[in-house]
Amino acid sequence: MVKTAEHTVGERAEQAMYSFVDAYDRDYGAAATAFDLTVPQVCVLVRLRQPRTMGSLAVELECDASNITQIVNRLEARGLVSREEDPIDRRSRLLRLTREGLRIVRGFERAFTFARDAVGRLSPRETEELARLLRKARGPG
Repeated sequence: MVKTAEHTVGERAEQAMYSFVDAYDRDYGAAATAFDLTVPQVCVLVRLRQPRTMGSLAVELECDASNITQIVNRLEARGLVSREEDPIDRRSRLLRLTREGLRIVRGFERAFTFARDAVGRLSPRETEELARLLRKARGPG
């Protein structure tokens, strides 16, 4: 790493990433709270634009299936999601957004502006470069 007077270039990059992620998380949480939702509830809701099984959500969100069950139970109690028999595999249940759930997701997506605002401060070329660098920094997977 290249050394500077106080910090290495890598340390400054890490600090910039931490700062960005913290700001992103704060804005995401604030948008969720505006709809009386928790961050995990919003994480589930926004993934239900297409019907999904609880198992697929657990895998994607890298959490225990029992956590997904608790989240879905709360969302279902609020009338935001429904469980239906999977027409392909009758042993499985598909989760779907209700009309109210879709309304909430759309409202959340309008309210959560952090990423759009951040990208909006960049030129198209900078946006492409940022996307490329983020994919490279994240690595495989």
